Amino acid sequence: MPSYRGTFLAACTPQVAGVLAEDPDLATSLDHVVESARRHFGDIDIDPEVFVEFIGRRIEDPARALSDLPAGDLYLACGCVLQNATALARFEKDLMPEIDGILSKHRVNVDREEFRQAMREHLLVAGSGETPRIAMYRGRGSLRNWVRVAALRNALNRARADNARPVMVSDEHVLEQITSLLATPELEPFRTEYAAVFKRAFEDALGGLSAGQRLALRYQLVDGYTLEQIGKLGNVSRATAARRLRGAKDDLLDATRRLLAERLTVEPSEADAVIRLVLSRVEVTLSRVL
Repeated sequence: MPSYRGTFLAACTPQVAGVLAEDPDLATSLDHVVESARRHFGDIDIDPEVFVEFIGRRIEDPARALSDLPAGDLYLACGCVLQNATALARFEKDLMPEIDGILSKHRVNVDREEFRQAMREHLLVAGSGETPRIAMYRGRGSLRNWVRVAALRNALNRARADNARPVMVSDEHVLEQITSLLATPELEPFRTEYAAVFKRAFEDALGGLSAGQRLALRYQLVDGYTLEQIGKLGNVSRATAARRLRGAKDDLLDATRRLLAERLTVEPSEADAVIRLVLSRVEVTLSRVL
């Protein structure tokens, strides 16, 4: 089996190459990446040396194990950059439906067929002297999610340009995610008796957040986007996106705590116990995802 080590290191930045050159298992790891990619897309014919070079140009953190890379997604992206007909057909079949899904979920008011064609050109067609935009995919997260983020960002930009107000996924989607956290044995008696109070408190607390805070929570809780992807959608850094999400979570918890305390028709000591149970459950889960 040929070694791809030299090709890979030559494609990396000097800083990354300097670190990875010391790895005695680098050649074996690269073999595994190539094998994994071919298992996913064996019908796409790409020269392994070209694929390994493609990966090398996208490695930013030498501490990240090659085994953690989404090899199949990178292989498909590489094929699309090369304008491989089979890769383009697989992209059309597997990933273009995600664009329709984004438009439906977020109810963005654009012409669908025109938008799909615009996204094909945006992601897959190279301008003069340029590479297709899909070349910007670096394997941080799945290619499917990367396409979703690109579609949503472009749909919202187009809606704004057309002076159309995009109707985002309703707050009910976020509410469902949050209230589902109450389905635990220790909370069941309270959830059954005070379901309406809990639901209304969360609704009102969520409604009291700013539009930007609600949107950030939707991206995280409903769509499952990473902090980096949320930052790109808002044209801010990852750190800023994280700070905004943390602020949204804190405001949501504070408002919910206040509203529950006002509305629970029980003794103060019991109300405090219920609030602590509910808020601790919500806070633990929100901390995990935010």
